[in-house]
Amino acid sequence: APVAIDCNDVTMVWSDKNNKWVTMGGKGVDIGSGSTIWMVGTAKVPYEWADNRWNGHGGCFRRIDVDPDNHAWVIGCKNNHISRWTGTEWVEVPGDALDIALDPRKKQ
Repeated sequence: APVAIDCNDVTMVWSDKNNKWVTMGGKGVDIGSGSTIWMVGTAKVPYEWADNRWNGHGGCFRRIDVDPDNHAWVIGCKNNHISRWTGTEWVEVPGDALDIALDPRKKQ
């Protein structure tokens, strides 16, 4: 389902059943989705949506997207470095960027 952050930084998911946006709680500055939803909160901490709540994964990031294997990719908030969530930790990969977008159809 589509996800968004509204003008008040509130995270939302589209509900086909209700034909409207439904708030998920939490406030964010960027959001991405694959088979799960990830966001960067207003304090620049990344969160993953699981068990109907946001679960923090530490770090300081400003942009986020999710690959088909459900790993979040982020841009650092202080140095523009690119990092990837392995399932247990953030690992920096070569390169710097201002934003990131991943093709949800292609495996890495």
